[in-house]
Amino acid sequence: MSTTSQVSIYGLTDPRTGHLRYVGKAKNPIVRRYEHLCASQLRPRTPRNHWIKELLIQKLKPDLIILEEVSVSAWQAAEKFWIEYMRFLGANLTNGTDGGEGLDNPT
Repeated sequence: MSTTSQVSIYGLTDPRTGHLRYVGKAKNPIVRRYEHLCASQLRPRTPRNHWIKELLIQKLKPDLIILEEVSVSAWQAAEKFWIEYMRFLGANLTNGTDGGEGLDNPT
């Protein structure tokens, strides 16, 4: 688990296949995983939300993996790297962007 000066670059994997489907960043990735599952977070129609809703219908939840721990100042480059690298490896990610966007102080 990360400290307040660290940010986790995390992945959500499909429990049915073990495949990585989403890369994100958070100071507390365990809490962030649960936030992804909240009804209010699932309202926008995005590939990630469609995938998570599909899991929830089957009474499943995505699994969490920590890809890297980085300093707060390095999270944008790290998130971009992991998204690009996983796409290069053929991961069918549900990320809508190439990463590095969002708050400078991730939750």
